[in-house]
Amino acid sequence: MPSQPCQRKAGATSAHPLVPAGGLKIEPIREAWTSHQRLCILLTQRHILAAMNWRRGLLLAGIHFAVAASLSVWMEWGYWPQIRSEMVRQRPVVTEQMSAEEAEELSFFPCDEGGGWCGPTPPQAEIAGIANLPVALLSDWHIPCTVGTGSLDSVVEKHYARTRKAEVIIWAILFGGVVVLWIFVGGLPLIRPRRWWQEPGVFITICTLTATLLFPVPGIGILYRIPLLFAAFAWLYWLLLLIWKTLLFLWRQFPLHKAAQTA
Repeated sequence: MPSQPCQRKAGATSAHPLVPAGGLKIEPIREAWTSHQRLCILLTQRHILAAMNWRRGLLLAGIHFAVAASLSVWMEWGYWPQIRSEMVRQRPVVTEQMSAEEAEELSFFPCDEGGGWCGPTPPQAEIAGIANLPVALLSDWHIPCTVGTGSLDSVVEKHYARTRKAEVIIWAILFGGVVVLWIFVGGLPLIRPRRWWQEPGVFITICTLTATLLFPVPGIGILYRIPLLFAAFAWLYWLLLLIWKTLLFLWRQFPLHKAAQTA
């Protein structure tokens, strides 16, 4: 008698004891997987916060905040008297009908739009920018009375013009970014080398302090660019480490990685 193909009768149960009669339901599996992913993300975030060395992060954040603030105040000090305290909607213009005394009474502010510093970048801005390179790349840092303003300067000065209030807001945003950056970089080191100074965050801090101490010294002040160069390469190394650690973490969370281990 020829063999008949196996046909499942109506109401029959599944041939496999673990598979229900109606087959696998996709939606419950998808919901369970989504809940599992959310739980993994939550546990990962708690693990990262617990693994952070908060004392080390706050220490490096305090050092870089002090350095950036002192350099910025030093740089701002010479321009502060030339910056308006209030926004002027329409500036007075010297005309032929004005007398010499009236023309002299009109105050002149070199830092108004269209005027200001157009020379090379001051050493204070170079040191602070390289020391906090991610913040500088996002904001273009800040130089008072600059003809070509950065991205952050353009946004703030669009609402407050080039005034002292705008300067305070810009510096507050930059210093806040510096503190957040170094709490993360210092509190969560990507590697743990045998020598403490080989860790990128500590190495960048050492280069920053060296450059800050070198540039005011007469005769050898130009040498401050050497530690800044090493700090820039250290930031590149830190960025590559961050990308590698992130990709490795995502690979471990990806389902194909678990399937490859069980195969």
